[in-house]
Formats: sequence, structure tokens, C-alpha cells
Amino acid sequence: MTSELNYSRVGEGFPVVFLHGFLEDLTMWRHLCALKGIQAICIDLPGHGESMEAVDFSMHSIADKIIHLLDSIEVNEYHIIGHSMGGYIGLEILSKDPRVQKLVLLNSNFWSDTEEKKNNRKRVASVVRRNKHLFLYEAIPNLFFRPEQYDSEIKQLIASAKKIKSSTIAEYSIAMSQRFSFNELVERRQNDILVIQGENDAVVELAVMRKVTENLQQLQIVILPGGHMSHIEAPQICGEWIANFLVR
Repeated sequence: MTSELNYSRVGEGFPVVFLHGFLEDLTMWRHLCALKGIQAICIDLPGHGESMEAVDFSMHSIADKIIHLLDSIEVNEYHIIGHSMGGYIGLEILSKDPRVQKLVLLNSNFWSDTEEKKNNRKRVASVVRRNKHLFLYEAIPNLFFRPEQYDSEIKQLIASAKKIKSSTIAEYSIAMSQRFSFNELVERRQNDILVIQGENDAVVELAVMRKVTENLQQLQIVILPGGHMSHIEAPQICGEWIANFLVR
């Protein structure tokens, strides 16, 4: 472990930083990190997996910790793949670190929350503090379009999420509600960004994605079958699109 962040570094090739999402850890990347021709740097975000807890859970503070880690292991330039919340953090890093070449927003988005969404995240924080396990058993299956087809994967995700402190989950939920919009950054860097969207994603709705991006003609958006977990629900085609984008 370097600094307070746990990470794995495998493969040979151009460095690609993998940032997992809310309630996940670096083990979610076990398939995608095997893409040919890359050096995969998979990071446990603070309070997840084997990484230490954070004091400041804001997206920009977590981004700074990751940049510090990459400095310490002497990564000169790199791509980022961020799933859901990992995409939010990836945008923060892209905005401040010139070493970032490309960003994959995997089941993620680049705009700030609506007031309704902010209130929902506050409710999540309240529920988690009262009964974390109840929240996990309800929330994680809903990430999939057809959860009955992914029983073993859901059980594994729940088992990993149970290890995260209730307070950590609550703090991240609040932090996501307070994140900034990166519409201008995406418009400026749209050739360097790939958006992978689940057709039936209940977290990032396809209709909203289409509306927000209708004038971003150079932004590549891939619609895959399934919900919020494209790396599990459509793993082969998801990996192919990412590989093609990163080597382009």
C-alpha cells in the first residue's frame, strides 16, 4: 500500500486507472482490467475495500488523493475508467490533472444532481445510518435490469458492501449530492470521453442522457443492454468498446 489508498497494478502497456463506484471496491474490475495492452491500476476508494477512511468525502478531495497516489508511483500519463461515482471522481481528476488522456464514464454522468436527486441522496444517508443491511439488500439488486439473472453477482456485491461502514456510505451519498457540474469540461474534451450507458439504467436514465448530450456531436455514447452494471450485464461488448476507444 502507498499512502492510505490500496491499489493493484497489473499488466504491461499504457496506464489505465480504474475507479469503482458507490458500494464497490477494486475487485469489480477483475474482468475489464485484463484488457490487452494496458497497465491496469485499480484503486480502492477511501473507506472501500482495504483503503483507509477519508476525513473529507467530497469528490474533489478524493480526486486529490488519487492524484497524489499516482504521483507517488510515478505515473506520467494515463487514461481513466470510472464506474458511476468513480466517473464523478474521474471528471474531477480530468479537470485538474493534465496527465489524463482519455476518460470512460461507465454508467455515470457529468451534470450535477437535481433538487429531487439531492433529497433522495440525503434520504439514503438517513436510511443507511439506521439500517445499512436493509438498504444494501434493496439498493444493489435494483442496479440490474433483470436482477434475477445475477443472483451470485448480487450476493458478492452485497457481501463486499457490508464491509463498508454505515457512516462512510452516508457521507459518500451526501458528497455525491454536492458535486459540481462538468458540462463545460465535457463539451471541451468530448473527443477524449466515452460514455457507456445502460439502456434500462435506473440510476442514469437514458432519456436524460440523450437530452443533455443532444448538442455534443463529438461525444461518443454507447448504449448497451441492461441496467447500471454494464461491466456485468454486457461484459464482452463493454470491454470491446472500451478497448477500441482507448487505443484509438
